[in-house]
Amino acid sequence: MPNRVIRESIMDSPRFGAATPDAQFLYMQLLLLADDFGLVPINPYFLRKRTTAVAKASDEHILAHLSNLADHDLIRVYTVPGHAGQFAVIPRFGNYPRAIKAKWPLPPKSLMMDIKELARFCTADAVHLRADTLVTETVTVTVTEKPQHTGENPLSEGLGTLVLERPEAKTKPKPARAIACPHGKIVALWAELMPELPQVRIVSREMEANLRARWRDRAAAHAWTSEEQGLAYFRKFLTFCRRSAFLMGQVPPAPGRAAPFAMTLSWAVAPTNFANIINRKYHQGD
Repeated sequence: MPNRVIRESIMDSPRFGAATPDAQFLYMQLLLLADDFGLVPINPYFLRKRTTAVAKASDEHILAHLSNLADHDLIRVYTVPGHAGQFAVIPRFGNYPRAIKAKWPLPPKSLMMDIKELARFCTADAVHLRADTLVTETVTVTVTEKPQHTGENPLSEGLGTLVLERPEAKTKPKPARAIACPHGKIVALWAELMPELPQVRIVSREMEANLRARWRDRAAAHAWTSEEQGLAYFRKFLTFCRRSAFLMGQVPPAPGRAAPFAMTLSWAVAPTNFANIINRKYHQGD
């Protein structure tokens, strides 16, 4: 692994400054672990083994730190069919690549924001960089949808496969436009599908931030191209939640509690709770 240049200007970055101290510490070590193209695995086992920042942290704490970094666009998380675990691309990585090929699987096109980043994720036989020019030849990365839904978990849809295509002309790609999170429509979905649970009266800043972060993460993971795809995903998510007696308040209360637990939308989209739902923590025996 070549030496890395971590510039002191990072201390003036609003994104870096807004992250929690523990997440900042992890981010600095991710910069050192990433390959020449800013790609790095982020599964808990790998991070505990290769970093001191989370060497003794639980999966939940590691997820919380990663979610904090993703919320401030310090990392962009993705998965690739056929590869275990998740990966992250570090935006604005800023190091000139010396390798001719990425060490880790390429991210989906939705995470690539400009031609410089696009160049970093392509092999040397497809793109050539020179010190005196930006790019002499480019490729595009497209996603071929191949759903892998098995029927057991409606949230386990595949990303498809990444395909490199050589363009006809040397044109600069337009920056990818993120799909804005429709907070109001998700709240309306909750009211439609969860009428017996506590309803949203006011969308707090924390809830708004969590909704936006979950939306952005799922949009990148599933390569959404429209708001409708995102709303369809959240409809599946809430329908999946209904299959849990615990989440729906149908389990007798624990000793010392006056009433059974019943989730709220704010609770469901918090980073750890959202991950636990997807990982079927509350669906034992389902």
